[in-house]
Amino acid sequence: MNKLSFSIMLTGIILGNVMTSFSQQTYLWKVTSKNNDKVSYLFGTYHKTSESFFHKYPALEEALDHTETVVTEVEIKKKDLLAPIHLRTPTNDLQNTVGAKDYALITEILHKSDFDLRKLYPDEIIGLLQNKFDELNCDLFFPGDKYFLDEYVQVLSESKNKETVYLETVDQQKDYISQTNQAISWKSSKTYISLILKQYRKYQKSGKNTCPMVTETYLDFKYKYQLDKDCSKLSNNKKLMLQQRNQQWMQVLPGLIESKNTFIAAGLGHLFYNCGIIQQLSALGYNVEPVAMQ
Repeated sequence: MNKLSFSIMLTGIILGNVMTSFSQQTYLWKVTSKNNDKVSYLFGTYHKTSESFFHKYPALEEALDHTETVVTEVEIKKKDLLAPIHLRTPTNDLQNTVGAKDYALITEILHKSDFDLRKLYPDEIIGLLQNKFDELNCDLFFPGDKYFLDEYVQVLSESKNKETVYLETVDQQKDYISQTNQAISWKSSKTYISLILKQYRKYQKSGKNTCPMVTETYLDFKYKYQLDKDCSKLSNNKKLMLQQRNQQWMQVLPGLIESKNTFIAAGLGHLFYNCGIIQQLSALGYNVEPVAMQ
């Protein structure tokens, strides 16, 4: 091998390593087509972070401002989500299940909730408690914050008069979730609820943040895309929640990208692995490259 060939090969290796390293430091990707001059963006969100994350990185709003259409997973309107629950008859056995002491703590944690606790199913109680604990424990909301990240993208796009597109209906998303979660009885829910309340009491005593998933991973850009990982090796739940949904979304996204400058905000996990949106778009011939956020 001559010096020039070796130099080219070495340069390619270095650039490849730099690209891989850099791509781990951003959740924003630029998508361009060889067929036209349209420019779109793909943003990997973390559903439990708040609008402050968006404000912290001007590149996100700059990308959104460049586009005509904003795509998110599902329309988030709390009024519409609450309506079916309000129509239920109070039937749950939460107080008898967890006991008076734990029930008192649950009502304390969820006292500002718009939900009637008597009308909720076990998995809904567990989800609400975990979300509220994450919100408190992870310092997700800063003064002035009103929205979680995905909802804020929708609110901001509407305020900027962007066309909005949703990849799923609320019912479709609920169906995916129900397929990945076996029905939880009130009896078995006691264990899950007790664990969350144990975390909550520990946090009350120490005040110490114990939320590495958000504070030490997403906020610090420590997630790894693992773009070469074969999706056939994923668990059945991940195949359903990621691979299957990605395949459905890819029936829509290329058409949007070809016709309009589009800002796509989807859970970060949907960008991972060889079945992720990044690799699927790349396989179709799109140029997908990381955009610096920091």
